[in-house]
Amino acid sequence: MSVNPIRAEKLLTLGDKTYKARMSLDTIKRVENACGMGFMGIAQSLQTGNITTEKMESILYLAIRAGGSDVNQTDISILTDKIGYIETVKITGELLALALDVQLDNTEKKTTI
Repeated sequence: MSVNPIRAEKLLTLGDKTYKARMSLDTIKRVENACGMGFMGIAQSLQTGNITTEKMESILYLAIRAGGSDVNQTDISILTDKIGYIETVKITGELLALALDVQLDNTEKKTTI
């Protein structure tokens, strides 16, 4: 469920808790730094199954922190353990897709340079 697609925000339900996650440009930069590769490479790694659980947990952690929740890496590890590997892959994919598909309005995408 999107909270604010213009700001690349989404509600995530992890176990019995709901968090707002945000995939802003700043979050994308932090994700790239944490994963040691460009954003498109991260997305490709997820698609091909070559992404580590640690990297997925880093993406979740950074997105949830950007959404305003005070969580730490251990909290995210506990949550991903609860929801399982497949659900972690799914949620990570949703966040990456959200970051790549930010829309300015509901009718069309616009690019201004």
